[in-house]
Amino acid sequence: MGDLFQTTIIVSILAATVRIATPLLLAALGELVAERAGILNLGVEGNMLMSAFSGFIFTYISGSLWVGLLAAALTGALMNLLMVFMAATLKVEQVVTGLALNILASGMSLFLYKAFFSGSGGTNCPQFRFLKWSRSRFCRRSPMSEKFFFPRNFLPMLRC
Repeated sequence: MGDLFQTTIIVSILAATVRIATPLLLAALGELVAERAGILNLGVEGNMLMSAFSGFIFTYISGSLWVGLLAAALTGALMNLLMVFMAATLKVEQVVTGLALNILASGMSLFLYKAFFSGSGGTNCPQFRFLKWSRSRFCRRSPMSEKFFFPRNFLPMLRC
């Protein structure tokens, strides 16, 4: 009984690690490409924050997860385009630009959240339904494979 409990805990921890580390791995991959191009982007967290916020808002307004995903991707592209424009074209110091964009994104996302949802009192977070990930025959064979390969959220699958 103890071994089964210990195995279950280990599998749960590994599945949570994959789920939680996915956004950080994707951001690190994007930063790696930017660094190879000669741009030091310290505003990656701000890009992620603005992308997540715009994805949430557009999904909430439209009711479509795909519209939110597209909006998040476009917001990330625009934030990075702004960073590259300031660093490469205007020759502004890259460290200062990245940190300024990070602080700007942090403040702007909080301000816009309060502007959009001030009527709800700010204590209740608006919610929407997610898409269901289709299950395959492989998933039915092993409950451990379901945790690793078919999580509730399909975005960790994009990193493979």
